[in-house]
Amino acid sequence: MQRAEDKERGLLAIQVEDQVFRFARAVYDGGLRCYKPQSVIPISQFRTFPTKALASEEARRLSWPQKNVQRIGNRFGVAWGLKLGPLHDYFLADYS
Repeated sequence: MQRAEDKERGLLAIQVEDQVFRFARAVYDGGLRCYKPQSVIPISQFRTFPTKALASEEARRLSWPQKNVQRIGNRFGVAWGLKLGPLHDYFLADYS
């Protein structure tokens, strides 16, 4: 497993065997009661799902724990995303 992190831009890439997972940072906002993006990529490039059931299905497909499904959004809307883990503030994203 290889890991590359850019803390300044809020991006993380992890390579597991032949698969590369890309993540972007988001921090918890108590006022919104969800995680708010804090990276250089917009929320549209985070891998989000309209319902928790769809996000849980994707987590199952990736063999990730269900507790990694968390709310992510901004003041305009909220969706469900896949968080890297309980100790990390990174969510699965689609960027290149």
